[in-house]
Amino acid sequence: MNNFKVVHINDVANVSNTLVQTLQEMGVNAELIHLQRPFARKIICTKLLGLPLRLASALKILWSLRKEKNVILHIHYFSSALFFIFTRHKLVVHAHGTDIRMPLNKFRFLVNKLIAKFADIVIYSTPDLCESAQLLSKKAIYLPNPLRIDRNLRPSTQHGKILVFAALNENKGALHLIEASTAFLNKFPRAEITFLKMGSLLDRANDERFQFVAPVSPEEIPALLANYSIVVGQQKIGALGMSEIEAMGMGLPTICYLKGHSEYKECPVLISNDSSEIVNHLSNLFLNPDLARDIGEKSRMWTVAHFSRKSVSEKLLKIYYSLY
Repeated sequence: MNNFKVVHINDVANVSNTLVQTLQEMGVNAELIHLQRPFARKIICTKLLGLPLRLASALKILWSLRKEKNVILHIHYFSSALFFIFTRHKLVVHAHGTDIRMPLNKFRFLVNKLIAKFADIVIYSTPDLCESAQLLSKKAIYLPNPLRIDRNLRPSTQHGKILVFAALNENKGALHLIEASTAFLNKFPRAEITFLKMGSLLDRANDERFQFVAPVSPEEIPALLANYSIVVGQQKIGALGMSEIEAMGMGLPTICYLKGHSEYKECPVLISNDSSEIVNHLSNLFLNPDLARDIGEKSRMWTVAHFSRKSVSEKLLKIYYSLY
């Protein structure tokens, strides 16, 4: 049994919510609080206008904890921790990707470096962030994203239904995804390819054969994935994000760009480096339904072993214990 309280601040890709609920089930006193982040997605000048509101929100959180002892503040997304660096509580800062991934402009890197100096522990969520995280803290720790797995949901039995499960942004390899999808439909016009209706390069996906679906909440992702038999993920980052992990956990054969990190040893994802490799993988899966099902099942088993919410939460609990 523990005698500390854990307060997660912010939720990124439902990671915080999943961790908090699982920790609570394990008997940990844990809660999730959202820091107000007005204008978070706006240009830098507009973001600056929101700083007083963010500071006020942070002070409100700290005031609510003023009488608490043995509190661990677990902040998701690096820049948000700036408002908590002078706290008397233990400070865990959790990086999720764009908040620390190099290259960053010099000012943002120096702010991150300042935050890391005050943090008791720095955590990063995907192996590709290792180098960036260790530039901030030599003792940065990798913690996989936790996955809720509904064992009753399975991929669609309608073979050839493909979901491109990545925002059409440059940092997700959008042009490769669009080019490969067009080439694949030229080869197999009876197949069906659906894109998420999101991303700065969405207007480039103008092939009339493409279908689109609106983004859904994290809770609705399993039901969305159940409509498809194959998933294509990011083509540039080189790591498994929550999109790819969710798909593999559902038993969907998944294609994405993956670097050779040791954490991905024996990972059954189908690795693609360019649009032609995406087309080759899609063609092979489309022509061999049994192979697609076999890869999907291996993906589900591997994902359960590496990303189940219980095993990830147990690793996190050990990190918390190390603070005392």
